[in-house]
Amino acid sequence: MGPHANRSNFSGYLSNDFIWPLSLPGKTATRLLCGHPVGLIGYTRMFETGHALDYGIGFEHHVNNDHSLQFELRDYMTFANPTQHNIMFRAVWLLGVPD
Repeated sequence: MGPHANRSNFSGYLSNDFIWPLSLPGKTATRLLCGHPVGLIGYTRMFETGHALDYGIGFEHHVNNDHSLQFELRDYMTFANPTQHNIMFRAVWLLGVPD
């Protein structure tokens, strides 16, 4: 993901994100059939680069009650000197686990 200060074959990162729906709450049937847009913001610890603020937009499609597919466009803003913006497209498969 993006330029790293210390190059290696593997660059891990750990992200803590907040996701909120951007569609109207009254359109439940449409959201279940077609999906809905979401907003994303979070903090990411990149183990070889440092810290980053990540934010962006996405589209979440519910496959069934337990599975969702999400497409995201994010900007990872690292607080290096100078500040870097690493823009990334991600495809995410979400799996619901019963309590």
